[in-house]
Amino acid sequence: MKLPEKTPKFDADIFKKLPSQKIRALFSPSEDLKKLYKKANADYLYWDKFKQLEMPEGFKPEEAWFGLTIARDASMREILVGQENKFKFYVTAKSQSLLSKIDQFAAGHLSLGSYGDSMSLHLERSNEQYVISSLMEEGIASSQIEGAATTRKKAKEMLKTGARPKNKDQQMILNNYLTIRKIRDEWKNRPLSLELIHEIHKSMSYKTMDDASEEGRFRTNEDDVQVIDEEGKILYVPPDASKIEGMIERLCQFANTDHEAEDFIHPVIKAIIIHFWLAYIHPYVDGNGRTSRALFYWYMLSRKYWLFEFLSISRIILNARKQYEAAFLYAEYDGYDLNYFLSHQLLAIRRSIEDLQTYLARKQKEFQQSTQLLKKNQNINQRQRSILLHAMNNPDYTYTVKAHKNISATSYETARHDLMELVALGLMEMHKRGKKYFFTAVAGLEDKLKE
Repeated sequence: MKLPEKTPKFDADIFKKLPSQKIRALFSPSEDLKKLYKKANADYLYWDKFKQLEMPEGFKPEEAWFGLTIARDASMREILVGQENKFKFYVTAKSQSLLSKIDQFAAGHLSLGSYGDSMSLHLERSNEQYVISSLMEEGIASSQIEGAATTRKKAKEMLKTGARPKNKDQQMILNNYLTIRKIRDEWKNRPLSLELIHEIHKSMSYKTMDDASEEGRFRTNEDDVQVIDEEGKILYVPPDASKIEGMIERLCQFANTDHEAEDFIHPVIKAIIIHFWLAYIHPYVDGNGRTSRALFYWYMLSRKYWLFEFLSISRIILNARKQYEAAFLYAEYDGYDLNYFLSHQLLAIRRSIEDLQTYLARKQKEFQQSTQLLKKNQNINQRQRSILLHAMNNPDYTYTVKAHKNISATSYETARHDLMELVALGLMEMHKRGKKYFFTAVAGLEDKLKE
């Protein structure tokens, strides 16, 4: 990727050369400057875009940028990440608006009109099928961000069927999926610690490192770790390895502290900061990005934002990967101002919520259709309805007991019974390929259901 232009640096000599009235204007902005700053902060513009805006008369972009920096710094809150390293941030008006919408989403009941007995079926933890699918999407996308070279279709088929990974890329995706499930089912109730971070990384990196000893082990100076892009450009050089353990201890203390009252930090903001923090430390030889995104999920679920189980933030990031990378670089180049990264991640969450809402609307429509088609088959259960609805939209799809077991989070015998019962009802056909059995929908399934 093209590296961003570094921000202008104003030393004392440059500052002294400014006319006194201009210095006063920067510290006490005119209405024109205030309008410029408001526009710049609406989407939290970095220098490369800020300098393209129309400047107030008599001001160069570099001078106006200096005033913007003064205005931003006046509202900043600092977080100590090392003996000399600090992050800074504040919650902009746009970020506050996005946080409000996220809270409304997370606190409400979302109607999932499908696969149930009533139109008011709520999206709850009991709806394992969509949760499992969402966790699969997150595992696939998070790995693809890190370069896993496989298609979403092939990756999801592997996870559904429980097939063994054929290569390192597929192993990476399986690891990611299993790790997120462990966070959801086990680790979310544990405080953050060096040991837990090692466990998450070891789970993420299993059988994907050049040296197995690097799984769950901090890098050393001998490892010479750098972040480079696909063209070989150095994007980031992480802190010296000798500082890792101290920085991780500060990260754990930050994550485990309940910030309340005047010290309050919104949980979503805090989760995003944790994501950035671990990526900044870059404590491992590889797998830092996947581990950082996993910690985001750990924190959200640990703070009872259970609806985040239904979101795949990484899928949104994957579609605009360069913007994700740029948000890290903007923060680094501008004195570790986290607002660039916070703004990017909040927008990604909003888009993920919109995707879920689109899904819910589609399922509501499918529910109405399925109610009519399946009303004569009162004995068909929710899992079987799910199969039939999918089969109507994917008539050539093949189903297996193992895949149905995985996607429905049920036992093998229950999954087998579901499919065999649909065969007995004349709605599916069973075939044999070698020693394996698979199932397909009968021709004209929709007409069959209308009978």
